[in-house]
Amino acid sequence: MPRPRRAGKSVNVSPSNGEELLPPCNGPKLHPFKGKSLNIDFQSLLNESSSSDSSSEGEGQGFVFKALIDSKPFAIKLFKFFNIEEARALFEDFQNDEMPDDVFVGNVDPFFAECRAYGRIDEFYKKHLGSKDPGLIAAPCYGYIYITKEQEASLRSQFGSLEWNRANSDADKQIRALVKQFIPNEPIDTKVRSIRRMVKDLKTLHSIGVYPRDICARNYRGGLLVDFGMALTEPSCVLNVLPEWIARKERKRDLGAFDEMIQELGIKTLVRAARTVDRQILTRTEYTQYGLRDDFVELDASGRRAKTARV
Repeated sequence: MPRPRRAGKSVNVSPSNGEELLPPCNGPKLHPFKGKSLNIDFQSLLNESSSSDSSSEGEGQGFVFKALIDSKPFAIKLFKFFNIEEARALFEDFQNDEMPDDVFVGNVDPFFAECRAYGRIDEFYKKHLGSKDPGLIAAPCYGYIYITKEQEASLRSQFGSLEWNRANSDADKQIRALVKQFIPNEPIDTKVRSIRRMVKDLKTLHSIGVYPRDICARNYRGGLLVDFGMALTEPSCVLNVLPEWIARKERKRDLGAFDEMIQELGIKTLVRAARTVDRQILTRTEYTQYGLRDDFVELDASGRRAKTARV
């Protein structure tokens, strides 16, 4: 299918005065959705669980629905509640000491991670206003919304009980969501020019400080990335607490993962995102030398995560 064009004439994507931009910490931020109404007609569940970890259903970041807002189709990603204790357990004490709770949540919570990534992407588009249109570098996001209790009840009646990881402290909190352009799920275009454009988009994201960290076929629609729930966006507190040599590898992991994806899909092309020299396994000795034990650092030869090491 052809690459989607930058839509939005019917949706005002500029924040207005007095409306909160998220996340509430330093760095890029995303505006609220500006549709004429928030009467959402949920049509279908597009995934069982949106996640970087597809090993088991329901253990991901949230759920993606095709929905109508004012009779227009959108993809709406609803996020599960974030457990800061579980997330902090992936880091050593000395690392956690350098990341206050508000900064940590604002960077690592998948909802906020996407807000930061799309906030930076919006900055990129605005920078090019009035100049040559660079085209889309990711699936368009039109802002965030909160799901009302009535809408949550409607979802439950339509799609059954969905697991939101809601702790007792979250009982009165609304589910957070992002409104994105709906792009049908079709196989990745195997034409060389399409693969080259995907590589260019990924490198453009890197050039503006957005590292998606979950490059795989299921996260592409129409040749565009649709998921940034694992993204690290500069300035990143996570990259700041890693040793510099590991942070450099972390910034390059997407490139090796892209090449592995193309290989797994059986696409015959000489187009490559990574140089061979960028692909390296961190040995267990190197891994334990720095007392690190999380999935941000241990990579396999393609740049993707290898086995988890516990120290």
